[in-house]
Amino acid sequence: MPVVYEILSDLVVFTASGRVTGDDFHVAFEKAIADPRFIRGSKILTYDIESAFEPSTIDPRKVAENLNSFMGHFDRRIAVVVHKPESIGAGKLIQKHCKEFGIEYEVFSDPGEAKEWLYPGGF
Repeated sequence: MPVVYEILSDLVVFTASGRVTGDDFHVAFEKAIADPRFIRGSKILTYDIESAFEPSTIDPRKVAENLNSFMGHFDRRIAVVVHKPESIGAGKLIQKHCKEFGIEYEVFSDPGEAKEWLYPGGF
């Protein structure tokens, strides 16, 4: 599976690997929500460090709309860790559209910074 999830208390970590599409994330979000360990209001941390995801193939508005469809289940703060410079640029476009839905979406290249942003007082 290109996107797997791990539940760590009130944090759901999604990890992308291989060929990944927006549909893969959608399915992973649905599976996480259906997991009996899931806590409503959990924060989202996504690692897209090893995937073959091509940022140029996404529609940032559609990504934001898809994320918004899950916001009744998750916290409105989403941290994404990427390794490709072009993914940072795509993330900034997604961030712009997420703001329209009241979603705080931030892109990081450092996992530690992403966790600090999600949990300012520590995890």
